[in-house]
Amino acid sequence: IHGSFMSLRPHLFPHQRPFKFHYREATTFTQPGATWDEDAKGKFRKCKHVFISFDELEKPLSQLEYKNQVTKFIQHVTTAISDDTFPIFMLTHMDAVRNGNNNCHSPFLKRTTNHPCNDVLYDIFKGEKSTFPSRVRLLDNTDLSGPLNGRCKGGECIKKDDVFSAIALRIFVLVGRQV
Repeated sequence: IHGSFMSLRPHLFPHQRPFKFHYREATTFTQPGATWDEDAKGKFRKCKHVFISFDELEKPLSQLEYKNQVTKFIQHVTTAISDDTFPIFMLTHMDAVRNGNNNCHSPFLKRTTNHPCNDVLYDIFKGEKSTFPSRVRLLDNTDLSGPLNGRCKGGECIKKDDVFSAIALRIFVLVGRQV
């Protein structure tokens, strides 16, 4: 998504100063900033919008481990950025349902046609059941990423870069409404 976001940025609002975008890679919920230097940590704390996406985890997690770690991670982010006016969005999992990486293996939730990690996210963000503050929301991109399951329509396959560009545009709209 980062590459798509950065390639679209100069084409949108060319006469306005663009908002800043910092990308911080993390492959684990337990120590997401382990490889960040002090400058990166400082920039993270100044973020006015936070978008979280964990599609390529260091090691596969069971569905219950994923639920527990996502919950703890988001609680950590809400503590690190305590200003209630700064929204935090968790993006749905964008991998194909069966891509061989085994994320969210050993399901404890009812099986659906969704990626098992998305079932967890739908469960923890479900209405009044959610334990997160109202500024923490799920950004459901399954309408865009769902076709990445390898299905082609009319001989044309949807490319991952196209999906990422559409998600990047969605992020531009979300942020643009609040800046």
